[in-house]
Amino acid sequence: MSIREMPDIIRGEWLGEMWATPLGNRIIASFLRRKYWKEAEVMLVPVVLKNLLQRLS
Repeated sequence: MSIREMPDIIRGEWLGEMWATPLGNRIIASFLRRKYWKEAEVMLVPVVLKNLLQRLS
């Protein structure tokens, strides 16, 4: 995915890192909630996951 392809979702790229826009953050939070909840809960303690989703939304 290139910044030129997704200007509303990705804010910048630098050496393999990407920064998401607020819209990109909402998309990430949505995927975590709908598709990857169990995996995210295993990787992160529930309190951290909850706080992360609040910040991303």
